[in-house]
Amino acid sequence: MRILACSQEQSFFGKIQIAVRVLITGNRGRLGGILEAALVKAGHRVWTADLQTGQDLRRREECDRLVDAVEAVVHMASLGVDHPQVAENDLEVAHQLKLASQRVGMGRFLFFSTINVFGQGHWKISRDVVEPDHLPIDAVTPCFPEDPYGRSKLAIEEMLRQADFPSYCLRLPGVWTAEKTRGFRPYPCPELSALNVIDPWNYLDVRDLVRAVLLYLDRRVPPTYGVSYLTAADTTRPESTQALLRRYLPHWESKWGEPPGTFSSWFSSQEFAGEFGWRARHSWRRWWKRWLR
Repeated sequence: MRILACSQEQSFFGKIQIAVRVLITGNRGRLGGILEAALVKAGHRVWTADLQTGQDLRRREECDRLVDAVEAVVHMASLGVDHPQVAENDLEVAHQLKLASQRVGMGRFLFFSTINVFGQGHWKISRDVVEPDHLPIDAVTPCFPEDPYGRSKLAIEEMLRQADFPSYCLRLPGVWTAEKTRGFRPYPCPELSALNVIDPWNYLDVRDLVRAVLLYLDRRVPPTYGVSYLTAADTTRPESTQALLRRYLPHWESKWGEPPGTFSSWFSSQEFAGEFGWRARHSWRRWWKRWLR
């Protein structure tokens, strides 16, 4: 197993952390540049790979070359939810990265999955309702994705679960920039239904995502495998979670083990929060209340 470097740097969160050699895939995407800059600022040494800059991660030799230089991988590369070849491409990329990581004994591998694996929401193809047996929805809630993007993400999670190196999968909703969090105002949305509890009810501020990545990299001995949703502790609606339940899905109230917090997310981040001491800190609601004054 690859051992982490022992040099230390001062992170921009004010904590001493181990400096790690990290490969970020898909760094030219919307979030990649933010994450890359944050990891560099925190003292990590960052390698990057993106199809836009000529690195084709479907090629074994390319993956071997990149993975051989690092101690950790943050895999976020994807052709995107609407690309016709997303499943074929993303599965092959993950397969090659897995093989390369196994060959070098990778120390840790963080995969950006999607909240879409749950199988309900904007990209649902059928009208079949598969209701969760408890709320909030968490990593043990069965998933039934129907779209190629969601299915490929779930397949990659399983691929990593069977790998012989430490890995963790974060199921992400729409990730907002700090500017979007500050500027968001509630707007009319489709009615909440059992077919759509994902979009547009959940989000995550990129600063909270960056902190999650840093916490994972800081762990000297990471868990062998893990999977967790990661969302803001909030919804995008001005109404409370309980009010939304009573208005749209009253028969779901009993599914909540304890009464939800005022603006509790429909998805639980407890698996990651409990393992790494993470919590979501950023919400549009604080800025909205200032705007209302």
